[in-house]
Amino acid sequence: MKRAVGPLQAGILLTGLVLLLMAPAAGQPESREMTTYSLQIQEDGSALWTVEYRTPLAGADEQTAFGNYSRELTSVYLPEFQTLMEQSASQAAVTTGRPMQARDFTSDSAIQSVPTGTFGVVRYTFTWDGFANKEEGLEVGDAFVGGLYLTRDHTLIIRPPSGYFVQQVDPAPDRIQDGLVWYGMRSFGPGEPEVVLAKEGFSVLLIGVAVVAGALVILGLLFWRRRRPGKPPAPGTSPPADALPTGIEVKNLEDRILLLLEAGGGEMYQSDMTQRLGMPKSTVSAALAALHERKAIVKVKKGRENLIRISRENPESR
Repeated sequence: MKRAVGPLQAGILLTGLVLLLMAPAAGQPESREMTTYSLQIQEDGSALWTVEYRTPLAGADEQTAFGNYSRELTSVYLPEFQTLMEQSASQAAVTTGRPMQARDFTSDSAIQSVPTGTFGVVRYTFTWDGFANKEEGLEVGDAFVGGLYLTRDHTLIIRPPSGYFVQQVDPAPDRIQDGLVWYGMRSFGPGEPEVVLAKEGFSVLLIGVAVVAGALVILGLLFWRRRRPGKPPAPGTSPPADALPTGIEVKNLEDRILLLLEAGGGEMYQSDMTQRLGMPKSTVSAALAALHERKAIVKVKKGRENLIRISRENPESR
């Protein structure tokens, strides 16, 4: 059985990186082969990588071939994989200016029989020190300096450490369950996916401060409006965020976002939206992620900013 390659582009060396796994079984459809890259981010900024490759084994001959491959996994294929990842970490360190090291490499293989068939499973694990930037919370993504490409049936999963929440993520994941999940085929730009993680206690404090500040602002506006009537908005301009319905007239922040987009002609930059709503970035990002998952909005990357548009294909957003 010959070796197969699974390309993962991540960083200047990871562009075109080949993961030395086993070959697809002859005659089997590619859609049944799966490669998963799982990154468990640690509080110290390191990341525990698990690369798992599953391929169907049809019959005794392919199971025997897989067994022959497995016997050479530790002596042949693991050292090759280790060399590639060590070089990747070294060159990413040069680009980011942050010390990095890939260490503690392990590998294992097994044959698993499940109701859908029999599969050969190959798994590599290692720790990448310095993978996340720790300047403000934990920022993941700058190690992918050359972008990231997931081929068909490849999956990327990024999991935050215990006690952390996702403050910002771009582009939005395809699924949020046991981590942030993206499926191939998919191409990411340099530094993507970008994930910002913050401690949960810090988030609660910020939200509490924002709620109190927001209540004071609303009370002040109500008092000011009673003392002095405001001017009507000029034709063609968007009403201010505080002029949008609140309380019982708007179910939640998601409804306010949709109303704000409608008032702004159907689109608005995320940064402007956050400023208009007067709420924390993490709160607005979470609401946008929920709307995006329901296909009520679409996100368009404009440089380093997100342009939010109402999805005209979804009746919910109309």
